[in-house]
Formats: sequence, C-alpha cells, structure tokens
Amino acid sequence: MRIGFYMKWEKGHSFQERRNVIGEEVYFEAMARFLRVRPGVESAELYAPNYLPEEKIDFMVHVNDTSPMRIADRNILYLQNGYPQGADVALATLTKNDYDGYIVLSDKLLDIHRSNGFDGIRISFGADIEHFYPREVDQSLSFDVSYVGNDIKGRERMEQYLMPATRFNLGLYGNWAIGNRRRNAILSRFGCSYYERYRVKLSRLTRGNLPHEQLPVLYSSSVINLNVTLQDAVDWDIWNLRPLEIMACGGLVMTDRVPALEREFKGGAVFTDGGEDMISKIEEYLQDDAARERVSRKGKELVHEGHSIKARASDVYDYLQGL
Repeated sequence: MRIGFYMKWEKGHSFQERRNVIGEEVYFEAMARFLRVRPGVESAELYAPNYLPEEKIDFMVHVNDTSPMRIADRNILYLQNGYPQGADVALATLTKNDYDGYIVLSDKLLDIHRSNGFDGIRISFGADIEHFYPREVDQSLSFDVSYVGNDIKGRERMEQYLMPATRFNLGLYGNWAIGNRRRNAILSRFGCSYYERYRVKLSRLTRGNLPHEQLPVLYSSSVINLNVTLQDAVDWDIWNLRPLEIMACGGLVMTDRVPALEREFKGGAVFTDGGEDMISKIEEYLQDDAARERVSRKGKELVHEGHSIKARASDVYDYLQGL
C-alpha cells in the first residue's frame, strides 16, 4: 500500500529557524513514519505543493480542504482543522468534492455526516510519545504556568481561560507581539486601543516562539501547562492535540472542558470553567505536590495505553485497507 498525506502548506518550513511550526507537517510526518514500518505499507509520505509524488499512489489523505488528485487511486478527506463557519458546514461543503472516504475527529460530527448520506470514521488525535516524553527540568523554562499557542481562539476564550493565568509566573509562547505599538500608544492617550486589551497585555508577556524540540522540555519543566480549545472544537466535542502531548511528557494539564476529553482522560487532567475557578485551581495545584503527581501520572498512563499517534496510524491503516 502506498499512502500519501497532502497539506496545502509548503513542506519544510516548520523546521526552519524563526518560522512558525505548521501543526499538520509535524503531526503527519510522524504518522507517516509509523505507517512506514507496518507490514503491507510500501511507502508513506507527507506531500505538499512543493513536494509531490513522482508516481501514482494508492491513497492520498487530504489533511486540509484540498481537492482530490489524479495522482492517487483514492482520495480521503481528513477533516482536522477548525472552521469559523463551523465544522459541520465545512464538511457539508467539502463533500461536493466527492472524496472516496472521510475521517473526522468526533462522533457528533460523524453522526451529522452520516445523516447527510455519507460514511466515514472517527479517528481522534494521538501523541507522538517518541518525541513527547518526560525530560530533565530546565530552570529557564520552569514556570508556575505555561501556555503555547497563537491568538486564534478569540477574545472571549482568551479572557476566560488565559488571562486569569497572567497573575502568576506565566511562560507565554507563540505569536502575541503586536505590530503597531506607536498607533496603539497614541490611541491609548484618548482612552482607546487599536488592539483588544487582553492582546496588549499578552503582547507584553510573550516570550516569542518556542522551537518544536523544546516543547517537551517546557511541558516537563512547568508546574502547570494550560490548554485552551477552539470554540468550534468544543461545539463538536473535539479535543485538540496539545493536552495529550503535555500528558505524554508527564506534565500537569489544566484545560477548558470538552466532554470527550473529560470522558477519556478522567483523573489525568484538571478541568476548569476559567475565570475565578481557574485562579483557584492554579493556586491549589501549585501548592499540592502530591495531587499534581497523581494527576500527571494518570494522564501519562492514559496516553500511553491508547492515545499515541502510533495507535492512530494503525486506525488510519485499517480504515484505508477497508475502502
């Protein structure tokens, strides 16, 4: 079986200095790596506009909203991005491309998909435990609370689930710098702001981008690691990858509530409603070493037992084989 994953971004940028990490590139490179060692898999590669197959392959799995390609015998849509119009609307629109199969991240979305006359499978995210595992503590990354991400979750979720952490020793990484400080400074004299207030405050706290290879060190070194889920993912009961990677490192995850995440990782993560509840729980777990150890140990066990990317690669292989 010759398997390809196709992303719409150019390949290779995630591993260049001072470039943003493309989540699809890192994740599906890892999945392809695990597929290549399976019996029956002749090849498995991540393709992109600047890196295309030299000959026809059996399956092309589209990890963004790209159209089927003649270079593959069968084309599969792997709907794993967030969409402002809603994942259900995006999926309904994309089915017009007539893919040969569909992979989604939640049973709730799969039920809607099937009610529209299509079929598919739910395959959730899994952590690459060969990269995300406990590391030696680095004092330069040893924060009370850490958060890695960009400003894509929106004001409401940032104010509810990230701003409460700013009263602690926060290690904030990602694209938070604001580009027009002069304009913002002028407007602030008149009680106005060119940027949302939360954005201005976070821009003063950001430590910039963190290389992908340093993420496990951060998760192993910080006392508490935060996760905030995109609202569309919450609506469709989809968990994101970050909490699994943190748990795989033996780090303590504090996250907003996603029902599927709470069901699968009960006892292995701390769930919060944000705001004052979040402040209270941060204070509690900063002080209680035994509770932190209990939760982080359980989370690591759960990821290793059934939520690794190796297991997800097997799910993808089984699905493709059955088409």
